[in-house]
Amino acid sequence: MIELACPVCASVLVVQYDSATCEICQLTFARRDGIWRYLPPSREREYSDFLREYQTVRADEGWGASDASYYRTLPHVDKDDPQRNIWRIRARSFGRLLAFIGNNGPMRILDVGAGNGWLANQLARRGHTVAALDLADDPRDGLGARVHYAASFETYQAEFDRMPFGAAQFDVVIFNAALHYTCALSVTLHEARRVMRSEGSIIVMDSPFYSDPFSGAARVAEREACFARKYGFNRQVRAISFLTEADLEQSAAETGLEMNIWAEDDRLATRLCRAWLDWRTGREPARFPVVMLKHGNYA
Repeated sequence: MIELACPVCASVLVVQYDSATCEICQLTFARRDGIWRYLPPSREREYSDFLREYQTVRADEGWGASDASYYRTLPHVDKDDPQRNIWRIRARSFGRLLAFIGNNGPMRILDVGAGNGWLANQLARRGHTVAALDLADDPRDGLGARVHYAASFETYQAEFDRMPFGAAQFDVVIFNAALHYTCALSVTLHEARRVMRSEGSIIVMDSPFYSDPFSGAARVAEREACFARKYGFNRQVRAISFLTEADLEQSAAETGLEMNIWAEDDRLATRLCRAWLDWRTGREPARFPVVMLKHGNYA
């Protein structure tokens, strides 16, 4: 069993079927529609606007489907899928992740930024114990899509920086197209390190990386301007929205972690495509490496 902890004070929770109570904070968290709800009321209000806007954009971009077969075959999609290019990147990252996990036997894995649960499903099918964590709980593009899978895994609506888990229990913590949504990189990595076993690993996959932070900032500004025109969103971006190797390495060091770019797509065709995009747009295109972080004293 995965040990649960209060996301407010980190005390052990007393679990009784579909509720979990913190005897220190006197807060009770419920499991509704199969999803553990670990957002205290104040944090639910904090994220309500963000989730509404996020779901609006994702629905307009064509994420999700109405049939279970779509979800069960992810990350592979049909050629006419509106997000096929992104799923192609995720399929490649997934292959690299499987190569890392290898045949080490069943592992305890935390899928952070699980979205519709596709990665949790694929890992649970392979015999791993998986906890899927995300803020979004909608049935098409969030944790609610869990109903489409036959594999068993638990789902948790919670924050990256306040995970509802006891310390030192996951073999692998995966930031699944998610780490760039953090507002404080060192804080998020510290929380991931807390729940990771001493010999475990943190994997960062499918987050946009830039060597030049100005290129990343320009891309974020472009997207926000598009959202303002198209949807009327008038917001200030709180998340960092992209990563650089330098920033991640510095935050990892502050957290007692060592960073390794474990898998980079350096095929000739990819390098040529990136060079062409750089020339055409005048800014560096995003890269999507798979990055591994381990305890600094790991041998």
